[in-house]
Amino acid sequence: MMKLLHLPRIMKSKYHCRVARSLFLALLTALLIGCNASPSFVGVWTCESAVMTLDTKTVTEHKADGTFKSVTTTQKSPDGAYLTATDTGTWKLDGNKLTQLYTDIDWKFSGGKPEVMKRASQRFKEVKPTVIAESNRAGTGTISWKGNDDFEYVDKAGKKYIYRRQK
Repeated sequence: MMKLLHLPRIMKSKYHCRVARSLFLALLTALLIGCNASPSFVGVWTCESAVMTLDTKTVTEHKADGTFKSVTTTQKSPDGAYLTATDTGTWKLDGNKLTQLYTDIDWKFSGGKPEVMKRASQRFKEVKPTVIAESNRAGTGTISWKGNDDFEYVDKAGKKYIYRRQK
């Protein structure tokens, strides 16, 4: 058994030299391909943007099983009201094309006058199926990597968002 592991003896055979060279080239190729692979999309990402006149912060987790959860919080309006939107669904990245299909969207209204928050919540419940359907129609966009921990997402309407990996 020890004689098999003795490298000079193995290399005396032309066959063994070819096998060793092939294995070395295969390993080198695998390492080079691995070094040039796109960054992993799996992880927790943050994005700050503006929706209408309010600044928002979004934290999205893309899981390895192809699901995502996204929580967006708006800044407080002058009357103290703010919105927390939680979206869940599935995602698929094909090259630079990102498709997200929403299975649920929930909006929580807080901080304002209780009667206004109650009316807003009731109105959302009425339009929730439409909001999900519209989100799914708009759920495809493109991404371009800006390093391992940053990417730009461009939605169907052409609006750009910068996402940064949360560490």
